Amino acid sequence: MLDLNKSNETYTDADGIAIKHYIHGLEGGRVLDVTGFTPDYIPEGHGIIKDGDDYKPQPVDGSQHTLLVGVCRSTTRKSVPSTGVMTQGTINNAVLVYPFNAASLAALKTLGIHNQED
Repeated sequence: MLDLNKSNETYTDADGIAIKHYIHGLEGGRVLDVTGFTPDYIPEGHGIIKDGDDYKPQPVDGSQHTLLVGVCRSTTRKSVPSTGVMTQGTINNAVLVYPFNAASLAALKTLGIHNQED
């Protein structure tokens, strides 16, 4: 059974301000393979990679930027890794929990995801 009760959890981040403008995303979202991803949450705006047939959160060190396909649409619990994936739009890298490095920002720009910091 899928438990969606979050009443015992507390988490604050940049939800609502990390993604400044949503243009397009993967229809229906994706279930992520979170193997090796240590944080309990995948924050809004965090990079999503496609490794073979699997969608995964980008490592927090910014590696695997060549596999980026988008960013996480909203903060997602690792225990229930089903999320929307934005593929075109605008983010604010300055407020992200794990900010993108220069190589990852360049890779996102080629997808149509631009950085606009306030």
